Amino acid sequence: MTRSTLVRLTKGVVLALVIGHAPSVSGDELTALLRASSSIRSDELQHHVDVLADDSFEGREAGKRGGYAAAGYLVDLLRKYGAEPAGDNDEFFQVFGKGYRNILGQIPGVGDTLANEVVIIGAHYDHVGYGSSKNSFGPTGLIHNGADDNASGVAGLLEILQAIHESGLQPQRTLLFCFWDGEEKGLLGSKHWARRPTINFERVVFAFNLDMIGQLNGALEIHGVRTAAGLRRLVSQANKETKLKLDFQWKLKSNSDHHSFCTRGVPVLMFHTGLHDKYHRPTDDADTLNAAGMEYIGRLALAVVWRVAQASDLAGYRRESMTETHRDKKRLHSPHPPVPPRLGIGWPDEFDISNGVVVARVRADSPAARAGIQVGDRLVRLNDNPIESLSRFQLELHAAKSPVLLDVFRSDADGPFKVSVTLNGSPSRIGFSWRPDRGDSQAMVITRVTPGSAAASAGVRVGDHAYQLNGQRILSSKWFLEQLIHDAGPFKIQLDRDGIWQELTIEPLPPVVRSDA
Repeated sequence: MTRSTLVRLTKGVVLALVIGHAPSVSGDELTALLRASSSIRSDELQHHVDVLADDSFEGREAGKRGGYAAAGYLVDLLRKYGAEPAGDNDEFFQVFGKGYRNILGQIPGVGDTLANEVVIIGAHYDHVGYGSSKNSFGPTGLIHNGADDNASGVAGLLEILQAIHESGLQPQRTLLFCFWDGEEKGLLGSKHWARRPTINFERVVFAFNLDMIGQLNGALEIHGVRTAAGLRRLVSQANKETKLKLDFQWKLKSNSDHHSFCTRGVPVLMFHTGLHDKYHRPTDDADTLNAAGMEYIGRLALAVVWRVAQASDLAGYRRESMTETHRDKKRLHSPHPPVPPRLGIGWPDEFDISNGVVVARVRADSPAARAGIQVGDRLVRLNDNPIESLSRFQLELHAAKSPVLLDVFRSDADGPFKVSVTLNGSPSRIGFSWRPDRGDSQAMVITRVTPGSAAASAGVRVGDHAYQLNGQRILSSKWFLEQLIHDAGPFKIQLDRDGIWQELTIEPLPPVVRSDA
């Protein structure tokens, strides 16, 4: 994503942070949210990366002097940004293993009941030092600065902490900022903390992870979205104004620190821009990153974190997420087969509708063919109503009860004549099908959109995830169907398409006595 294509963050994204289960928000908090979001800037992110990925830190290997130097930089900023020590013995450090050090700071929550709950926001700060045959794709023996892996994630974490501190925001839940050490040696830091937490582990309700967010080139990967119901919806709503294309990954891998928490029953999310040809090589340097992309990922991360911190209730952990794979995702999103065309004709790309619909094709064994309609015919009336619009004609065909009566002009006939046609299928005012998501009963995945239908005209597409109808959260598949059948419309449907939130308006014809969606 280039700088020119990034949309500037507006007050709309601030409103998106607090919609949903969050409690009512004061004007002062909205102002603080706007200030916090806009304070996450590409130049500051780049500065943090420049420091952490400098040769003087010698690749930040855990337990080495470069790692210690990086830790000193981070602790100084934790103090500056008002974080309270959350390590061992009221310090910022948790020491373990061969001189490895997790760095932990917290912003205490202010909620009467929610302050005891903890949201972890983490990123590993170590890298692979000079590289070896075990952790580098070569050449080894040179400093591996790890700008993307993971100075970028650490920079994002620092910007979120600074934004919350300097804006005066007060989270309902306690925010625990964790800079993990030893990730490159097997997630050692996060595993150690999960086994020997510096707080009561039962307090942890969510874990967020930033790992390699500096190479945005297409979609931002979102991992862990299946670990609790509604996480895809939460992230997509937070993405209303940033409009980053999102790639929701289902399979959970033990490839970063969030895995240390989802295996212990904690819902997780990880942001990741993907592997690349500089991964674990000496060429992963600060000047190769997309700082503009990092800015918007950082703002989206803040939006998601704040929604979790402020939500009056959070969905519980889904154990099924540990075994769900890309195959399960593909099965959920597999399209339903297209419905047979109701009439079975085609028309030219361009023609004068004032003379009726020109029949250019008649499908074999279709209702039109069985009724004797021929190529070259002109259809001028449907059920005694003049055909004046092609889109209206298609809507009426989809919604009509069978049989229908067509008035037909034919070149060798004297004037129009009437033809009764028994249409394929059942009446359908809307023209799409869906499949409920077993992982989120209030999310409907669009699996078929009938060409020429009201849904198609509104821009609904296969693969869209629908969450709200006319401002109401979709309660169930049955509820969704009943609303579409019995309400006259129009219908405002809120959905995400590749994580980008959209509101589309479906304008169907009035209900018929017997119909389906």
